[in-house]
Amino acid sequence: MSLITPHYLLVGGCSKDKVLQAHKKAKEIFNPNNEMNKLISPLKSDSFFILYDDSHHSWKNEDEYMKAKTAYIQYLVESDIQFVEMATQELIS
Repeated sequence: MSLITPHYLLVGGCSKDKVLQAHKKAKEIFNPNNEMNKLISPLKSDSFFILYDDSHHSWKNEDEYMKAKTAYIQYLVESDIQFVEMATQELIS
């Protein structure tokens, strides 16, 4: 059995232009090769979400994952873009 902790980042609640910029930046960081992954939801009105988890399936290693996650959250804070980070724990057998 193992424990994974999926994280969800909900971005929105500010100007549509800022959310559009944040969505574009999320694609650059979390989907740089424009692969068909479902980590970033489509833009809905003025919000979207990002799913990332600590199993690091999309990353070479944990350090790469943490750098991407930290860089994106730092971008949101510096750009004054509102977000909420949520985490859940799942026990996989």
